Amino acid sequence: SALASQAKEAGPTPVSCSRTSGAGGNVGLFRVKRNFSNILDQLEQDRLHRLYAKVPQWACVEGISVPGNLALEQCSSSAAAIYKASLAPGGVIADLTSGLGVDVWAFAKIPDAKVYYNDIRPELCRAAADNFRLLGLDNVEISNLGAEERLSTLGRVDMIFADPARRSESGRKLFRLEDCSPDITALMPSIWEHTDLLMVKLSPMADISLVSARLEGLAEVHVTGTSTECKELLCILRKGWNSGYSVSAAVLDRESAQTVNLVRKDGLRVPLSGEPAEGDVLLEPVPVLSKTGMYPEICETFGLRQLDPSVHLFSIADDGKDHKPADRFFRKFRIKEIAGFGRQAFREIGKRYPVADVSARNLPLKSEELKMKMGVTGSGDTHIFGVGVQSRRLLLVTERVF
Repeated sequence: SALASQAKEAGPTPVSCSRTSGAGGNVGLFRVKRNFSNILDQLEQDRLHRLYAKVPQWACVEGISVPGNLALEQCSSSAAAIYKASLAPGGVIADLTSGLGVDVWAFAKIPDAKVYYNDIRPELCRAAADNFRLLGLDNVEISNLGAEERLSTLGRVDMIFADPARRSESGRKLFRLEDCSPDITALMPSIWEHTDLLMVKLSPMADISLVSARLEGLAEVHVTGTSTECKELLCILRKGWNSGYSVSAAVLDRESAQTVNLVRKDGLRVPLSGEPAEGDVLLEPVPVLSKTGMYPEICETFGLRQLDPSVHLFSIADDGKDHKPADRFFRKFRIKEIAGFGRQAFREIGKRYPVADVSARNLPLKSEELKMKMGVTGSGDTHIFGVGVQSRRLLLVTERVF
């Protein structure tokens, strides 16, 4: 059963043993007591908690099936799936690598859409059929084929979606497009025979510039995630497109998505803020915004200046305009104290702020090394930035601004 398989995945379970005497007391027998019912109930509860955290709309439906931990680990969150659906055209959508089917569920909720679910694993196809019925979806057609084979049987569709597997058979993480399964770059000629629009989900670790060089027709890149973590890289490709690509960053939560679109401008330079001063507010972009790498465009869009081209901390531009950067795209800090860089400064700052977060920026040492040099432990509202700014090295002691 699926639960038994999951118990096997969970590894050895602690057991209780009692020793009994054999005939004459010469033979010792160990009686192993395993309460498989309790084990399976605990696994079910753990899985339900993880499902609720990721796809709460499914977790509240009785009878939803999740065959194994890996499918749940690899599936999209409902927030990410709904964001993908907001980018889709509707009509007929084919998902070549559907997995647990959360993205299919979101696509199927588009008015008048028809969605093709496909996965090579039969247990996931069976679970998807049951789950979609429980979720009230009657516009999904399921197939159990490899991505290449499904593509060969596909008619004309409005969009194809693919989420290539990013782990090798041994479990090693894969980042190159050519190493993932299926290899989207190899399938591109066939894909364009069936659609004019392709959406591909990639690892958040993928390099956007390298991806743009490998994917023909790249028109849009969407970097999605939470306020603390980059989760997905979505690439939208159009047949025959050769006019460059836009980049968007989206911070998602269960209820909404906040998006900023960045327009690439050749020759645009980062405006510098000059040396920081006590009382200044520093802005640190959240991971999805940093992932874009478009710092000149970030400055222009939000009205910011950067401490240094190699230090991705910003201050609000003093140009007479009322700039209010969107809260969800930045963490805000106010500078309490500025110190030099060296043993004495490390010692003094460490004594005054023994509990703090520490970050090293544009310095020849890592954040943990700097933290150790100051003797600082733990974390809290105080954040010490060690920065290399315009040929100087400084310690900026800041406090979070909420």
